[in-house]
Amino acid sequence: MMDLPLNNRKNFLTLEELEIINSAKLSLFEKHHIRLLAHCLESFRAMVNGTKSGSLPDENLRLEWLNSQPSLKDQEEFISILLDQFALAGKQLEDLASRYQKSPLGLTVADLVQSRLDPL
Repeated sequence: MMDLPLNNRKNFLTLEELEIINSAKLSLFEKHHIRLLAHCLESFRAMVNGTKSGSLPDENLRLEWLNSQPSLKDQEEFISILLDQFALAGKQLEDLASRYQKSPLGLTVADLVQSRLDPL
């Protein structure tokens, strides 16, 4: 895949990452949930210029990033909903990061899949 800045990719997940999810012995619902979490994780990384370690961006940075997206211009209500969804996904990612003793931005798709294969 051509290495484009995260903000310019149409799909944040690579074919390899999608294959990891699709090949997991999980329900379609669980696979969809992992894809959503993985997309949120990549969105968080995009908010901090592709950083793959450290804490998740705070709500102010999330809002700033969402407002900078051309496809969300004049979409205040939708941005508000996205912020709520990012908060929920962020909590899940932070819990997983704690479980795997990693930083939230350091999680991988394989970690997300493994968390569903070995629930607490």
